[in-house]
Amino acid sequence: EMQQTVDRAAERAADPENTLHAIRLKKRYGNVSAVKGVSFGVKPKSSFGLVGANGAGKTTTFGMLLGRVTKSSGIINFLGIEPSYLSNPFIEKKIAACFQTNALWEDMTSERHIDFFCEFLGARPGVARELARYLEFEQNLYKSPSQLSSGNKRKLCMIIALLSNPSFMFFDEATTGVDLPIRLKLKQIFDSLSQINQTASIHTTHFLKDIEIFCDTIGIMEKGQFYCVQKVNNLKTEFGGYFVHFIPADGVPHQEIEQAVSGFGEIKKRTELNDNGMLLVVRNVKDHIELFQNLVELERSGKLKSFMYNQLSVEDIYVDIVGKRN
Repeated sequence: EMQQTVDRAAERAADPENTLHAIRLKKRYGNVSAVKGVSFGVKPKSSFGLVGANGAGKTTTFGMLLGRVTKSSGIINFLGIEPSYLSNPFIEKKIAACFQTNALWEDMTSERHIDFFCEFLGARPGVARELARYLEFEQNLYKSPSQLSSGNKRKLCMIIALLSNPSFMFFDEATTGVDLPIRLKLKQIFDSLSQINQTASIHTTHFLKDIEIFCDTIGIMEKGQFYCVQKVNNLKTEFGGYFVHFIPADGVPHQEIEQAVSGFGEIKKRTELNDNGMLLVVRNVKDHIELFQNLVELERSGKLKSFMYNQLSVEDIYVDIVGKRN
């Protein structure tokens, strides 16, 4: 099933509607293959999340897409041009990029950083100030990067990246150190750009909650190639499921609760927990409302001390996939 998602992504990579095409992309360092022929596309208004363990190839892939790493073979077509060191598309095509490292001058205030890039990119200073206000950065404008926390350095880099009113955004671990409320505000900015400019984006991250916040598609890399490429919602539906965490009342066997749950879906996994509880992973749930009501009734009747019912997150699914692969 996972391989089918990769094959479908490869077939769609050359779709003329895509903003970005990456086709059979390879990178070799001597005898070592870092990237082994990945193919995917990104459509306007969509957001692609590139994830994988250290050494999976995602940073190398990201570098090739930006022209910072020279590919060994394959095709990259991106807003009508192929990135390279000699033909840099950043200004002409309004591309935003925010990298893992903070590209900042330590002895220059945040305000001077913003003013410099406003002039360089032809952006209005008022837009920059509004971004600073919205991302709760105004109080840091007169500080130099050496005086900023890691999260505020990330905010400054993000503000600078967004000044170009981009048509495509590249974010490499861009939200590291940024707290959840600011992540959600960034999501609102990205959604607005998507609607106004049809802006698309690619994100790499180790924080898988970001995939659920920012991305509609996920590509899981392993040993230089894709293991899965899937819409986030489809991944959660087809390869995830729902979990039921329950603690039975004293004297009530786990099997009795399991049997009640199994009437509503297929139990794919069961794990006994230290609190005398049980965690069930359930797929193909027939009726979520009826299952939830059934659990409530079991709690009311005294057979359950407590329960939780929710959809598995992308992180849960990723850990399960990687665990099975290893």
